[in-house]
Amino acid sequence: MNDDDRREQLVRKAQYESIREREEKAQQQAKRTVPAGNAPDIAAAVEAARRASEAPPPHPAFATLARVVEIARKIGERQLAPDLDPELRSLLVALTSAAEEATLTPPLRVAVRRSSSPPPMPAVGKKLDDGKARFDLVQDEALAEYVSVLTFGAIKYDADNWRLVPEARARYYAAAQRHLYEWRAARRTHRVPLDPESGLHVLAHALCSVAFVLQLDLEEHGLTHEGEATKRLRNALERARAMRAERERRG
Repeated sequence: MNDDDRREQLVRKAQYESIREREEKAQQQAKRTVPAGNAPDIAAAVEAARRASEAPPPHPAFATLARVVEIARKIGERQLAPDLDPELRSLLVALTSAAEEATLTPPLRVAVRRSSSPPPMPAVGKKLDDGKARFDLVQDEALAEYVSVLTFGAIKYDADNWRLVPEARARYYAAAQRHLYEWRAARRTHRVPLDPESGLHVLAHALCSVAFVLQLDLEEHGLTHEGEATKRLRNALERARAMRAERERRG
């Protein structure tokens, strides 16, 4: 039980004790013998309470309300005089308003009033993202290092300067190979594979070079259109599902 549930339980307990105390006072008042002369507001309260009590109350709070309604009915049957106890009269007025609201409220609102708890959340939510790229699979640290290399190059040269390099694909392919060799050499000598010029990871530099070549190649073959990219992704996902099903079938 969390703090909100405990607070709600304490509030309900306090409300129940308050109603119980008013019930006892009403019972004491009902035992008195008074002259006939039924007050119109008492009759209205009893009638409204009777209509409210006829509805099935599934919530525990309505059971307490039904007990108060029964006391009000008994008060009305005893033909109490208009000079009632002020606190009891206030209780009857409040009961009349609550009973009329419970009786005249549409069913949907009544259902909400019967429970102070929020409606249950569905066990499983829905998000129609099947067939879409999983960008959540990108590694944050690797992406940050890659962007750092891009930022370094934009300051050293200019933003998108790589597009203006003559024979860019061949030269960035060679650059990617050099960075991959630097990484392999650092692994052999147990060194941290950082680029001596930027101080960033050499594989992030290699990734930048490969990304430049990839972008140029996509543009050359007309594969950058959004619809075309979505179509290729869906085809790739279908192939992947087929491969997985075949692997699982073979065990």
